[in-house]
Amino acid sequence: MSNLLKNGLQKLQTVLAGNAAVTVQYRRGEQTVSVAAIPGQTATEVADTEGINVCSQVQDWLIAYTDLAYQGQQWEPKQTDQVVYDGMVFDVIEVPGDGTWRFTDMYSRMMRIHTQFGGAA
Repeated sequence: MSNLLKNGLQKLQTVLAGNAAVTVQYRRGEQTVSVAAIPGQTATEVADTEGINVCSQVQDWLIAYTDLAYQGQQWEPKQTDQVVYDGMVFDVIEVPGDGTWRFTDMYSRMMRIHTQFGGAA
């Protein structure tokens, strides 16, 4: 049964990437990688210094884990990284309880990278 689920998930991700993905530039310092990414969002809620809950939306990018590599070196997103898309720069941020990214599936194929708009490219 697990192979059926794994194969179905792989097929779903392939179809989703083929229909919803855009090409983005993932930057780490001076190094850049072009990858297919599916735009998404995560709703967040954090308490401010006075205990008031503040809700916001985070711009996410779903990227195949194996695609985020530079010269054979696998990258895991960190706060100094950036995603560039359509003339806009999105800074990788940490979401409380989620970090800068998380896997979207039980087979660790896709990662959800959390970003916020940082300005024009």
